[in-house]
Amino acid sequence: MRERMLRRMSWVVGLLVGVTLLISCAPAAKKMDAPEPEGDIISRDGFYQDKKVGFSLAWPASVFTVKDDLQAKGEVVRVKHSANIPVITISVGPKTDETPALEGAAKAFKKGLKASQKGSKRFKLRDGKIITLANGVKASYAMVTWKYGGSFGLVTVGLTVYKGNDVIIVSITAAPGQPAVEVLDKWLLALKVDP
Repeated sequence: MRERMLRRMSWVVGLLVGVTLLISCAPAAKKMDAPEPEGDIISRDGFYQDKKVGFSLAWPASVFTVKDDLQAKGEVVRVKHSANIPVITISVGPKTDETPALEGAAKAFKKGLKASQKGSKRFKLRDGKIITLANGVKASYAMVTWKYGGSFGLVTVGLTVYKGNDVIIVSITAAPGQPAVEVLDKWLLALKVDP
């Protein structure tokens, strides 16, 4: 039963970035392709960089071994563990009139997650705050716990960054304690955004 639930998670977590509430007008998703060192996008195992928008994220390629199909509007990266979770997603889209101030982004992250997970319950924003990334860029951090299908517990951590007219959202979803939130946060905080 747990294996079946985990398989479903691959699809469910795709909707996770139903945080598309923040990026509802995002352009079509870009696929992860072979590295393009001369282009604006560099995408390879354990690394993604968008030089045009001005950000990059590195993650442990030994943990996130499966490149999954992109599932949400604006999604540019979806990688997961071979057991389907944890999952990392990166989405990029334009700011819109509905984009909240950065101070409201954690609540919007939870609201978007809840809206994307029909049949799931008990969404709780456990932590929501403005943080400063290593290079001084401000970001909104959110940690949400929830029950997939009403019974399978999950934790999702996310960062929302506004860069010029773009919204960058990175999310990681895992079963509680597998790995610990501190490990998820470490992976999340590997996000580098040009000032």
